[in-house]
Amino acid sequence: NHSSDALILGDFNLSGVIWEKTNSLALTPQFSNSSLQNKLIDFISLNNLSQYNSCLNYKGKTLDLLLSSIPLSQLICPKPLIAIDPLHPPVEFYISLTSVENLSASRDFKFHGGYWSNFPRRPLGLGNRFGTRRRFDLQHDDLECMCISIPARTLGSLCDLNIICAYIPPNQILPSWIQKLCEILSQLFNSHPDDHFILAGDFNLPCIDWKQGHPIVLKKGSIVIQNTATELLNLTAFLGLIQDNFFFNTHNNLLDLIYSNTSLIINKSKSPSVKEDIFHPAIDICVIDNVLPSIKRTNTKRYLYNKVDYNAVNYFFSNYDWTSLECLPLHDAIDKFYSILYESISQFVPHKTVSHTYTYPM
Repeated sequence: NHSSDALILGDFNLSGVIWEKTNSLALTPQFSNSSLQNKLIDFISLNNLSQYNSCLNYKGKTLDLLLSSIPLSQLICPKPLIAIDPLHPPVEFYISLTSVENLSASRDFKFHGGYWSNFPRRPLGLGNRFGTRRRFDLQHDDLECMCISIPARTLGSLCDLNIICAYIPPNQILPSWIQKLCEILSQLFNSHPDDHFILAGDFNLPCIDWKQGHPIVLKKGSIVIQNTATELLNLTAFLGLIQDNFFFNTHNNLLDLIYSNTSLIINKSKSPSVKEDIFHPAIDICVIDNVLPSIKRTNTKRYLYNKVDYNAVNYFFSNYDWTSLECLPLHDAIDKFYSILYESISQFVPHKTVSHTYTYPM
């Protein structure tokens, strides 16, 4: 479709292609060693796509491509949030708004209520085996909702992290959509009660007042909407989810709710990727308590008492001047005795260094 813009992200494994920097951020292919790679290069050229990723892996190659017909800007290689594959360095980029001015308000581009979510099965630059999985089994055809699961091994955590993004349009069937969303939440919690969860979405429930820091359902709108808001609040409270977003829009309402059962830091976004909707202030969300510090290996000495020269030990104790302890107070004499004992162990007992990790509960 030549009337549409395209953004293609992926690991193409084109190790034989060298991407040369030009005056712009876009890169041009200079070399290919196979006909298959040449076909892809021809496809890029014919569809007016440009390649923007200039981050090289440790072998000096670019395997992850950012192919776009939209100008990209501020391309950086950020500090990773999780361990990375050395072949696939992480990439952060922004869409230039000079070409896409009204993207946030366009329903055709799937920017719903200020949310832009893109969770591919394998995020660009995160390696082959991180296992981020989109839960297609939890989708409803008539509900705009996406759920992904990030395994604990990816995060270095004790449990998986489930992220649910939803958009509930403000129309007559809003109650039925929220009811379906509640069913998805209940199903997730019943099957994974020990996981961490983040529920983010535009719920379009201005009847909930959050100005006191806790929800109050106002007599605003229809009774059905008020009852729906009450049901949502009751379910999230029952599941132990806490609402963390308190950035109100220009009408002093809070339409975008961020629920979680883990610790979050939410800040007003300083550089949103698309033009900000005044009804939906752009925010940055950081999960802070889900990742555990790496457990360091501990080195300890293991004494080999079965290899001691006990004749030498006996000679040491037999020839020691024990009368030096007689003039000492009781506690000092005991300390002196143990210091002599430890000296003999250090001198006559061989040892080896054993490396192990701490395996007891933290």
